[in-house]
Parts: sequence; C-alpha cells; structure tokens
Amino acid sequence: MRKRISRVTKNQRARRLLELLVEHGEVTTEELTEQYGYNHPPRAKRDAVDLGFPVVSRRVRSKDGTRSIAAYSLDLDAALLDHRTGRRRIPKAFRDELLKLAGGRCAICGAAFPDRALQVDHRIPYEIAGEVDQFRLADFQMLCGSCNSSKLWTCKRECPNWTERSAAVCAACIWASPEGYTHIATRQRRQVTLTWDGADVEVFKGIRAVVQAEGLDVATYLRRLLDKS
Repeated sequence: MRKRISRVTKNQRARRLLELLVEHGEVTTEELTEQYGYNHPPRAKRDAVDLGFPVVSRRVRSKDGTRSIAAYSLDLDAALLDHRTGRRRIPKAFRDELLKLAGGRCAICGAAFPDRALQVDHRIPYEIAGEVDQFRLADFQMLCGSCNSSKLWTCKRECPNWTERSAAVCAACIWASPEGYTHIATRQRRQVTLTWDGADVEVFKGIRAVVQAEGLDVATYLRRLLDKS
C-alpha cells in the first residue's frame, strides 16, 4: 500500500490524505479542515478513489458533538482484492468516436446536446468494475450532466449492488444498457423518457396546458392514454 501511495506524485491532495490514513488509520473531515488545511475534504477522498484506493467513510460526531461529519479510512481487505489501477484519461480521438455514435444525444434521456455538454460515462461504474484494460466503444456511452449525476446518485444511494459489486448486475441495468435492460437499480421497473427539443417545446407547452386544466401532469396523462390503448 505504501508503495502504491508513493507513486501518487501528481495529485498531492490525494497523496496527503492517503498518507494520513496509513499513519492514523482514520481521519475526520473536521481534522482534515482544521489541522491540515483541506478546504474540501470530500474532493480529496474522490481523487483517492479515482486513483484506485478503497477509501471508505462512516458518520461520526464532531468534536463538540453538534454535527454529523465523515470519518475516512482505508478498507484494507478490499485493498488486497481490488484490481483497480485508477482512472485513465480518455483519449480525445476515442471521445470523438463516442460522440459520433451518440449523434449529439444523451444515451439515457435522448435529449439533444452540444458535444461539449455530453460526458463520457463508463456503462458499468468504475467503482464496480474498475478501469477497463483497453478502451472499447461498447464499454462507454455519452450522457448529459443531469443523467450522469442521476446515475451516480441512484447507484450509490439506491442500488444494493453498489456494495455487492456484481458487474453482471450492472450490465443488465438501465443505467448501463438503456437499449435493453431488465431492471433499474435491481428493481423490476421500466421507464420511458420523452424529450421535446427546439420548436417542439411549444407542442409540449400545449399538451401541458391541456392536462393541467384536467388536474393532471403530463406523465400521468400519457400513462392513462397508453393504458386505454
């Protein structure tokens, strides 16, 4: 572990956090801020995790007992088993190929976005499967910022597979395979996202005005139409 940390030369924030964890076993966000001058401790943890180190957290009380704060430590058992080597930079040519395949649309919501607004996403989260051995187009997709954030939130907060870490379970989820999935965060659910772009926004406004007059929202209205068909 110390040898791996010694190789973290470019990201000093992550390296210092890892050194503190090895030295003290556990360190709180309060200690990182007050004693070591970290302005945003969660960012240091995120950097360390992205580099492949199994930094975990638990909730503890602050020194004065008034707040709930995070305490970080290294999951040494996971460190012995973990095959991750840290995130690799996505080559520009590879990103360009993904953008070409995406056709300017988010893989989840289907909305159109300029290329700069779309983000490269590991279909199976990096935290589950680690970094790929080689970049293959089939392992990635392009998501808008909103869907990428929603995916992270759902995976971390709602999906039991975040701790069980089965790549096969992830692969069958909508967040990894929106083209053909069998579950959403292990729940038997199906969903359809409809997006109105450009001039079509006026069409949406018209639909919304009609359904609101009936005391409904657009999703409920469309669901009832489909149920009748």
